Amino acid sequence: MTDKEYAVRIYCLVFHVKDDGGDANIQGILNTVGALEDRERTLLECYYRRGMTYAQIGRAFSLSGEQAGRIIKRAVLKLRHPSRWRPMSMARIEKDRAVKNS
Repeated sequence: MTDKEYAVRIYCLVFHVKDDGGDANIQGILNTVGALEDRERTLLECYYRRGMTYAQIGRAFSLSGEQAGRIIKRAVLKLRHPSRWRPMSMARIEKDRAVKNS
């Protein structure tokens, strides 16, 4: 999976949409994911980029499947926080620019 495909997948997950409609700011998404704790970022990538199950991730990182799932869900909740999702959306970036310039 390419960086763009992964970023769009994360965008759809965060904004609860099926398609980004061209709104995803790929670099902003990758930067935001990169700001997560190392373990959160790694497990998130295993699940959403590589398609591993919670059980497979757990085995690979000496965790239970439930622990892996909780870490991934915590990472998603962090990404959904408004302070983190603003740089992910081109529309939000443009809206913020318009407010600053007015």
